[in-house]
Amino acid sequence: MRKDIIIDDGFAFGGFTAGNSGVWTREKADDPPSEDYISLSKELGVSVGRIVRPYQAGGEKVAVAGFEHGGCGVVREDPFTVTDGLVTNCRGLVLSIIAADCVPIYLYDESVGVIGLLHCGRQAAAGDLLRNAVETMTRLGAAAERCLSAKMN
Repeated sequence: MRKDIIIDDGFAFGGFTAGNSGVWTREKADDPPSEDYISLSKELGVSVGRIVRPYQAGGEKVAVAGFEHGGCGVVREDPFTVTDGLVTNCRGLVLSIIAADCVPIYLYDESVGVIGLLHCGRQAAAGDLLRNAVETMTRLGAAAERCLSAKMN
């Protein structure tokens, strides 16, 4: 599995992976997780039931993911339809998106333990996705002025 780590600072861990088979989606909600998610979970040392992935749509919707959402989009039905950003304050929950020609954006406020992961396409970058993510993070205790974007090492 090819991987590029962009943040690993003791608070957040983030990066990119190409996987082995390039298959990250399932045909039906009850299909088993793809081999790539199984490999990713082993690499991170977490169960696939701790990974959350939204069904992205190139829009501006952001949702809060909690432990109750673990496995959504990976091993069970996903309530995050038409969602391009996830935010959480649950340590150990893995936020996941698929990005081909779009840009993944990591946001975090370390002081309160809130992170976000966005699937940012051209329209979202010009629209409200970033603003919606920061607003959602503030509902979990983050401060807008402390919401930082991870940068490549």
